[in-house]
Amino acid sequence: MRETMTVRIIPAGLAVVGLGVLWFWWSTGPRRLLQERVPGADRASAGATAGAATQWQGKLIKGGGSPASLAGVWGGFRGSD
Repeated sequence: MRETMTVRIIPAGLAVVGLGVLWFWWSTGPRRLLQERVPGADRASAGATAGAATQWQGKLIKGGGSPASLAGVWGGFRGSD
């Protein structure tokens, strides 16, 4: 009997404590006021990240691997090709 009460009381107590913590968290406001970030408000100069195309350097080198010859249809893997 005593064991059954403990098994019921501990989860119920934890649920009450959890609900209390959630209530406290949701009832308090932010510690500092949040402001929306507006593009251009920092007056940053137009640098490389301001929409310029990225120039990739280097060259593609084909590896020595080959595709596997698996039997079957993999229609959903890369589309219906």
